[in-house]
Amino acid sequence: MYDSRHDTAVAKIQNYLAILRLGLRGLPSDEVDDILREIRSHLLDRAGDPADPGAAAEAIASLGRASDLATRYRTEMRLDEARTSYSPVALMGAVVQWATMSLIGFGVALIGLFGYGVGVGLLLAAALDPIFPDRIGLWVGPDVLVLGIVMNAPEASELLGRWITPIGFVLGLVAVVATNRILHWLIARFATSRSRVSELG
Repeated sequence: MYDSRHDTAVAKIQNYLAILRLGLRGLPSDEVDDILREIRSHLLDRAGDPADPGAAAEAIASLGRASDLATRYRTEMRLDEARTSYSPVALMGAVVQWATMSLIGFGVALIGLFGYGVGVGLLLAAALDPIFPDRIGLWVGPDVLVLGIVMNAPEASELLGRWITPIGFVLGLVAVVATNRILHWLIARFATSRSRVSELG
């Protein structure tokens, strides 16, 4: 006997998958197809067979909004790529996207911004010192402690002189490399695959 409820339940699932596909645009088509197959199978299992609209709605609710699930998958894939990348741009791009989804990601993003900021600042100071020698250095005074670039020379003594160039380059590179390693470790330690269906129950 024909049961229109089955068609309604399948339509709900198909609509969810269509929205999810839109959210996954730009990712490799084979990966998108794998994700959609996985989610479809999960929803049909949760909804039962023959499916009914109420069970289908509960199954969909267990996954959350399709757009949010797509964002989790996209972030997860960027973090997977970042695990093998040594590009600060790729690492920070993945971490910033992660920061929009969790407090841990936000904390990791702050660490990355600080580490890369220090590294880039030191490299800039080293590169610009020959051009602006009276604005770059290690300034120490009664109320002043600045390493790097100053807009106005403070009432303080500059201690490094021309040594700021080699010191800035070395310490800047160390800061960038150390930040790369720290971000790799933090991603491996805390970036879990929460969007995987097997973990959604």
